[in-house]
Amino acid sequence: MPCVTDLSGYTGSEGFSLEWNEPDFHDGIPTTVTDDFESYESWINNPGDWITIDVDKSPLSMFLGFDIPGVTPGETLGTFMVFDHNNIPEEDHVSYGAHSGHKYMGAIQRYDNGKLDDWLVSPELSGNKQVISFYAKSSSRIYPDSFRLCYSTGSTEPTGFIPLTDVVKMPHRWTLYSFEIPAGAKHFAINAVSENSFLFMLDDATYQSGTERTPVILKGYNIWRDGKKLNENLLTECCYTDPIQGDNTHKYVVTAVYDLGESAASNEVIPGVGSVSVPGIQSTIEAIYSASGVRYKPDAKTLPAGVYIIRYTDGTTVKSIVR
Repeated sequence: MPCVTDLSGYTGSEGFSLEWNEPDFHDGIPTTVTDDFESYESWINNPGDWITIDVDKSPLSMFLGFDIPGVTPGETLGTFMVFDHNNIPEEDHVSYGAHSGHKYMGAIQRYDNGKLDDWLVSPELSGNKQVISFYAKSSSRIYPDSFRLCYSTGSTEPTGFIPLTDVVKMPHRWTLYSFEIPAGAKHFAINAVSENSFLFMLDDATYQSGTERTPVILKGYNIWRDGKKLNENLLTECCYTDPIQGDNTHKYVVTAVYDLGESAASNEVIPGVGSVSVPGIQSTIEAIYSASGVRYKPDAKTLPAGVYIIRYTDGTTVKSIVR
């Protein structure tokens, strides 16, 4: 959820006053989607915005009891494709059935039983730190599959991905896998690296989209001092005064509350930290501006860390850095 980033405060006769600007939420928030692969044509590579890449360039193996459309074992090259268990004998659904619906992504083992190097690259991510998840399984209990989870900050080529973790000897049952992806990541990728197995299977992938957004409604704000909420009811104005007197070394943050949840905490403000006074200048401060153009009260005593332009009544202008 969009959070407040410019919380500031100053000490006055009525206590410690806090002010902030409304966070930018009007474009909504990134949508969390779960792709069950049901909407895609069966037996194709590159479904929707997913990208499939065959790095090992080796002929595909075979399955006993049924054929794979378009695949000639020992001849056809390939990588991840959309499997449809409606085209697979029902007695084989225990091994080759989908987690939900009847479709999923599968990577067939090499004909020579060598090590796979097949890639399934996600659609564009929001770029936020997030947890992505999916269900995966080995088709065989005796010959398990393995994979590597990777992410990139923009590239969709295998060489542009950063390995995050390895998962070896996956169970024969559908298993939920969850991974934390760092901020700045624009794609994640499942790199199937099985050897001497049958079929790597993946279904119901969940992630925060970089192209779809969900509208939210701002309900109000909560003020927190040293981790304890001060307001009983949601605040609807971008200001609050804590009637505390005397020495004040508490830590203040504000959170924005939306119809879909509460944001992370804002920048932290501590009374007396971040003073904007400049030694050697006797004139009165007329205005304070952040580098992004936000104007603060002339009597502000604390500001978020950053670069500020301070204008005095005598015409003097000074750049100040708050750390």
